[in-house]
Amino acid sequence: MESHKKTLLSSLEAWITQKFPAVNSLLRYGPICVILICAAVLYFYDLGYESFWFDELYSVNDSIETNTIPWIRPFYYVLLHGWMQVSGNDAWLRGLSIPFGLGTVLLTYLIGRKAGNEATGLISAVMVTLSPVIINFVQMVRMYSLGNFLALLGSLALIYALSSPSNRGYKILWVISRFLLTITAPLNSTLLFADAAIIVLALRKQPKQLLIFSLWFASTLLLWSPFLFLLITKTLGFLKGALDTAGKVTGGNANHAFPSLKMVILRLRNFTAFPFPATSSIISFFYQGYTLVMLGLLSLSLVRKRIDTVLLWSAIWIFVPATSFYVVSRRLWIDRYLLFLVPFVCILLASGFLRLWHIKRSVALGIVCVYLVAVSGGLFRYYSFQDRQDWRALAQIINDRDQPSDIIITSLGSPKMTTALRHYYSGDADIYSAPSLCSSVGTNGGDTAGQSRFQEIDENIPPISSRVWLVCGEGFTPETFDDYFGDRFTQTSHWYFTNENFYRNDSWMHLFLVTVN
Repeated sequence: MESHKKTLLSSLEAWITQKFPAVNSLLRYGPICVILICAAVLYFYDLGYESFWFDELYSVNDSIETNTIPWIRPFYYVLLHGWMQVSGNDAWLRGLSIPFGLGTVLLTYLIGRKAGNEATGLISAVMVTLSPVIINFVQMVRMYSLGNFLALLGSLALIYALSSPSNRGYKILWVISRFLLTITAPLNSTLLFADAAIIVLALRKQPKQLLIFSLWFASTLLLWSPFLFLLITKTLGFLKGALDTAGKVTGGNANHAFPSLKMVILRLRNFTAFPFPATSSIISFFYQGYTLVMLGLLSLSLVRKRIDTVLLWSAIWIFVPATSFYVVSRRLWIDRYLLFLVPFVCILLASGFLRLWHIKRSVALGIVCVYLVAVSGGLFRYYSFQDRQDWRALAQIINDRDQPSDIIITSLGSPKMTTALRHYYSGDADIYSAPSLCSSVGTNGGDTAGQSRFQEIDENIPPISSRVWLVCGEGFTPETFDDYFGDRFTQTSHWYFTNENFYRNDSWMHLFLVTVN
């Protein structure tokens, strides 16, 4: 009886698609189009509501003039420089990342189909669409969304190139996309190690094709070599510490220690549903359980007698870069650096879910409910809380109240803030950077020794004979201000603003209007 119903349904479907060809197109492309529309709504929603945080201000600052573009990774900044010629509006500048975010969803779907079937592609695309961490970086003036798009484009091109070795176009697309990736987000270039492993695995019995692909691979490295040289020369200090394996093993190199197992497993929660600190033990317990569920799906996707070729390659595109980051330093094991792995993780999770669906549908439906609760909590948290540094409001206070001869001293961020803050501040006050000025709060429970706190002011800032707008980070409340600055400054007014709350709660930056004693 059941088989008879399936036959009737198949016949009815064939008749409808034959009589109405548009229905066939709707059935084929409708679901991914709906997913892309949902992604666009999520990406555009409240796009310009929060002001830029440090890194976004740095992106804008570095793209204003071509001579300020960081040439170790210039591609995004060149695009942003052109994009800025139309408008400097916050929403407009963030909008540059949205087409690449939508492209990431589409490419995840296409690779997911190759890794399994239509359902694999659609489920993985939905997970990427709803991921709060993906949305966060799509709604940002940074290179991460472009980096995700180029990572997936290169992987899809390599899939087609290996399936059609005689087609030169796919190889060219692979080389170009990987080269652009290396000069957009250099850390994502660890995908090249994964590409090399996949090529050897796929062509190990075809030495002629292996040689051809090796030459194409070498051309990517050759194109990247000038930028790679600049990258190495600018990061020698970091590399020296990161390559000190003996120190990491013995514990003498804490700055570059290996990530803990907990840090690794928690990426599954961060990538798919909730990259925020839990605010209660109940929420924490729920997301711990959710993380274990995701780990189970990931295991179910990979632990099988025979794994589909592209699904195996997706796993390689995850584990080779992740292992590279793991070995180098725990300082790389943070969401924005690992973001390009999220689509591949979603593909594996989708595959594991579909396998469970065929084994035990009731359990699979339960996991769907758990996922929907988890991701709903993440989306509510993302859209309901202000997470980025509120430089717009801070600058507006100064804009409304500054007077001739006022100066601004910021102890937040790098010296680059002296120009980056100009994006919001429209007055004439000189802006100076003194990163160490507020840095001693909370260290060893007290102040740094004597006059060393003000060394940057004494050496780098002209004698102060007027009011000062002083910007400090966490800990400099009006009550503690006199303990640290009482000998030099007298506070007149105080304001506080949101300071990077995405990964922590109740973090503030403080603005003081002070006079010199």
